[in-house]
Amino acid sequence: MPDFTLQFVRHGISVANENGVLAGWTDVGLSKRGIENLARIRRLYRFLDTDRYYSSDLVRCRDTFSLLFSPEHDLSGVLPEFREVCFGCLDGIKLSPTEMEAFFARWVKGERIEDEETLFELEKRSMAALSSFLAKMEREGFGSATIVSHAGFIRSMIMSIENRPAEDFLTLDVPNGRGYIFRICSDQGRIFDCDIEKIPAIDE
Repeated sequence: MPDFTLQFVRHGISVANENGVLAGWTDVGLSKRGIENLARIRRLYRFLDTDRYYSSDLVRCRDTFSLLFSPEHDLSGVLPEFREVCFGCLDGIKLSPTEMEAFFARWVKGERIEDEETLFELEKRSMAALSSFLAKMEREGFGSATIVSHAGFIRSMIMSIENRPAEDFLTLDVPNGRGYIFRICSDQGRIFDCDIEKIPAIDE
């Protein structure tokens, strides 16, 4: 049964992150602080060298790839299916910290506040995308890949694989510019075992 290694990295700090905006599928760029922070992360963290490199199609992820992994590595392709939560008509809306907390407190309980993707729908989409990607790896004969994606997407995969409760979505640590290494045993996209660990700092 094939073994695969996937390195998932969250995009750097975006202008939406800094301004309390529900970015979701809104195509916002990195902030000045986000760009500076990624330069520091590149020096301080031990990212794996992988066979392939991919990104969500949104610019904050594509630019994060460039700042963390190029020019040593080329982008193998973009993956729209690895996008963040779709917030529907709320996408791009600015919320106060109190409003943001209240929104997610309801959302993790499975409520649909407007027309956004629910947590259940996100988990279903993320695991389908992961399964399809693993099957692609097996067909094309490569064993490792880096994917620059989004906090919500990465959290939803971890929650599904580790069978975590919904409230863990709010506390799972996925800092900007960093992420997790998934070591997966799968066959034709079906996952049989998966160990997940944080990308380590160089001095760890």
